[in-house]
Amino acid sequence: MVLAGYVRNRRVQHEGAQRGFRANIWCDLEAGTGVFVVTNLGIGRAHFAITNHIIQRCRGETPLDWIAEIDRLDQCELNDRIASFVQEREDRPISSSGLRLDDFSGTFRHPGFGVLRIDSRGDHLWFQIEHLSGFDGPLMRYSAIGFEYQGERDSMAWVRLAIPREPRGDRARVRFTAENGIVNGLVWSDWFGTAQFVRDRTG
Repeated sequence: MVLAGYVRNRRVQHEGAQRGFRANIWCDLEAGTGVFVVTNLGIGRAHFAITNHIIQRCRGETPLDWIAEIDRLDQCELNDRIASFVQEREDRPISSSGLRLDDFSGTFRHPGFGVLRIDSRGDHLWFQIEHLSGFDGPLMRYSAIGFEYQGERDSMAWVRLAIPREPRGDRARVRFTAENGIVNGLVWSDWFGTAQFVRDRTG
């Protein structure tokens, strides 16, 4: 959650989750103030709204309606994301690519996430990181090199059987890179930002 527009002092902030709860920690290094908020685990952002409310109260400011503000920011992000999704489908349709699903299969590596295996499964790809089974899930193609990642998106999630669906422009996406018609890497975008993987040609 972007707080830069509302937090003006030097700060340290981190959020994390475990099965059952989600936490947000915020420390104002100049004021010597710390805030720790824990909420039930879910996809909402109540922990951010509560943290921001407390921060503004501590500063003697009139708190914003953070639920409404977060909803507004989320809607703006959704609108931008859907627009880019639609534009990419139009600019680089699947039909414009000579790459088949099997061409994307293989082993990819990242210095932090480790080994990622991409397998072709009929009408979709399957995403699987070694030793992080909570991330397993389908990749559904929506453009020449773009796929929507439909896994759990949480390494601590209870593993379930993910069923591929029609891409709808979710935040989590995988874009492959290719040179001379050969796939040589991919970029995975999700809640953490982006991670660039390089194809392993040794195996």
